[in-house]
Amino acid sequence: MCAYAGHPERRHTDHGPQSAAAGWRSLTRAAGTHQLESGFESHNSLGVGERYHDVLRNAFRRVQVNHPDVPPEVALVLTVAAMNQMVGPHGLVPIMLVFGIAPRLPVTPLRFPEQLYMMRPAETARKELSKAVTRRRINAALRARVLDAADVDLPVGNAVLVYRESPVDASVGPRTILSRRDKLA
Repeated sequence: MCAYAGHPERRHTDHGPQSAAAGWRSLTRAAGTHQLESGFESHNSLGVGERYHDVLRNAFRRVQVNHPDVPPEVALVLTVAAMNQMVGPHGLVPIMLVFGIAPRLPVTPLRFPEQLYMMRPAETARKELSKAVTRRRINAALRARVLDAADVDLPVGNAVLVYRESPVDASVGPRTILSRRDKLA
């Protein structure tokens, strides 16, 4: 709810006992909000935050496999901390957004046994999360549409990549521009 705009007209909720309760339904009806329930295990209902659970789960499992002596609670804390301190796929650092400053980390671990015990799993989590971010960025780049070159003035003799649609669906080349006429090369 927004103090200036009031209650939303529609609200998506996950399927669960809280959203199915009669009291909740009467409150949403009284506020003039139409409640839309997502189905069981509906992939379309995943929110932006829930999509990161897979990355977090994989990093957590990697920490558990590589460091079996670390308790699961500590491994989860270290993995979440690493995730909050790293640059995500969209170039944002969650801890910087919230606090405006990143915590200071030692460049090299000191010889304190407790610090070494915590630094190794944290380093494993950071490496795994870094791989996941890289994979997501590469996939996004591969899905991105190739920009049109119609507004670019390309002289004759330049080498260019030519995008071929299906069945090739890839850029081929480089090809040399032999002649130009308006937007055609």
